[in-house]
Amino acid sequence: MTSTEIAPRLSPAYWRLWTASTISNLGDGVFLVALPLLASRLTRSEVAISFIGVAAALPWLVLSLPIGAVVDRIDHRLLMVRADTFRAAIVGTLAIAVAADSAHMWMLWVAAACLGVAEVFFDNASQAMVPSIVPTEVLEKANGRRFASEIADKLYQLAHTNRLGRLVIVAPPKILGTLRQSLHKEVLDHIEAEVPKELASMPVSAIQQQIATW
Repeated sequence: MTSTEIAPRLSPAYWRLWTASTISNLGDGVFLVALPLLASRLTRSEVAISFIGVAAALPWLVLSLPIGAVVDRIDHRLLMVRADTFRAAIVGTLAIAVAADSAHMWMLWVAAACLGVAEVFFDNASQAMVPSIVPTEVLEKANGRRFASEIADKLYQLAHTNRLGRLVIVAPPKILGTLRQSLHKEVLDHIEAEVPKELASMPVSAIQQQIATW
């Protein structure tokens, strides 16, 4: 690149998408943290409360591939709007049930599962949309920022529910720097070390040797 050339930048359309994804994922995280707290007022059963987390995670395990195929056939923007509208309807319905003092555990399980399904739709659609709104030269950077934001939100959920212990973050240097900027204070307090390394392409034996030295 010569001194007169300007490196491509992430477009305003990408930053709008990034902001929407971050707010959406953070909202899901806050709500999924609140659900177990609400469940603890309805039951003393730890198993029943743990089913909330299972219901929220199950769509990712069962529906990721089918939903990915659906996402490829539908307008991504429209799908994201519909997913967030569905989430708002679920949260609003549950809020009305709580306000009317008629909430039950099964409602929390259904709400968690529905939010999980909507999250799979939204995240797949937003990821599929990235290549169409950023230049190829900065696609890796764009995906890195999205990945860092998603990881930061997941870690925040764990930290906020006291399920996060000592944390060692291993990531390529560029991703590590972006991730550090995205982490919440509750997560930063758990970090024991940061390792700026790319391990994805290394054989398992080499990764095990690296881990043993930390």
